[in-house]
Amino acid sequence: MKHARKILAAATIVVLLGTSASSVLASGTSNTVGQRNNPKVGRFATELNLSDEQLQRIEEIESAQEIQTVEMRAGIKVAEIELRDMMREQNANESAVIVKVEEIGGLKTALRVANVRSKLAINKILTPEQLQTLRSLDRQRGKRDKNRRHGKKPGREDLRGIDGR
Repeated sequence: MKHARKILAAATIVVLLGTSASSVLASGTSNTVGQRNNPKVGRFATELNLSDEQLQRIEEIESAQEIQTVEMRAGIKVAEIELRDMMREQNANESAVIVKVEEIGGLKTALRVANVRSKLAINKILTPEQLQTLRSLDRQRGKRDKNRRHGKKPGREDLRGIDGR
């Protein structure tokens, strides 16, 4: 029964994530607010003055990375469910739990490595000037996101004094 529940949960996650991925790819953008792996370079095509060839190559990399991310996150989620179930057992097998935790860590590391490789591949497509512009746009976005996290409205100066009052 437990095994059937795990399979059903895994299948549900894969189907939901697969449906989400196909809708993301169909729309060309991500609908998830704050998603880290949101394709960004394609959004800045005008600011970066990308050629058609550059844009096509970048979109291919970003689309492949989105699909890979969805699949990898599904694998992580399934492993986390399995770990949760293992931890609920009366006499949890410590070595099996540790192996599962290490497996989850490996999956998360693999996801991070895949994201980095994707970004490096995109960087190779850009000229030095485009790369500099992209980094500048990233810094601007980072400041805007930081302000949102701290409840500040975009474009508003911080009215507090130097001592924080």
